Amino acid sequence: MRVRRYVSKGTVTGGLAPHRDTHETGVDPVRLALCSGYEDLEKVSMFRDYISWSSLDGLTKGGDAGYAVTLYHPIVRLATGAVANYDCYIWGALNYLLYQAGKKVRVEFLLDRITATNVNIWLRLDNNTFTPPSETVDHFGFKIVGVDLYASNANGTTQKITDTAVDLVDGTRAFTMLKAVLNPGVDCKFYVNGVLKVTHTENLPDAQGYYLHLAIRTLEALVKEFDVGPVLVAREV
Repeated sequence: MRVRRYVSKGTVTGGLAPHRDTHETGVDPVRLALCSGYEDLEKVSMFRDYISWSSLDGLTKGGDAGYAVTLYHPIVRLATGAVANYDCYIWGALNYLLYQAGKKVRVEFLLDRITATNVNIWLRLDNNTFTPPSETVDHFGFKIVGVDLYASNANGTTQKITDTAVDLVDGTRAFTMLKAVLNPGVDCKFYVNGVLKVTHTENLPDAQGYYLHLAIRTLEALVKEFDVGPVLVAREV
């Protein structure tokens, strides 16, 4: 079950009513808004999608041989095969058309447990679904390299990446809350457990559409995995 909340600016013929909560399974939230009478999301002042991992409806999973995506509601585990440079990923089947000047877009991840040696992990909103994720495609979110947690964004040609100075612990259930907030054309702020760690003002993404994108790559011939809890994608007033 995924809960979507829309708050419209006003009455739109054939559109969604203000303050309507929707509880659809397997329905893309943006397409739902569009097919309900909106020509674009400028008529929607607030949008939220809460992914609780009770199912993979509306998401695509994949990877190299031996990968596994396992649901332990409200947690999902991504695991690679035991071959160097093998990947495992989840991405949204359709993108969120949320980019609009003056409206902040945020994504929050509850990171649970990781295998934090010889591994790369990505948790972000992404304009594409390359495997492994492109470092320069429009995106914002987090990258984990071993135990090091980085804040990352890019504008389609150049990446801005900064060490948050937060070191994760290998194999320990830590429940670390990660939040990235994009203020289009202004900045991107990165928070860990509610504390602002990094602010970027360079190479900000400006693509309109973004996929939820989770991915992991092992850098050695061993299985690597990570667990993530509920994810929130939102655009605020």
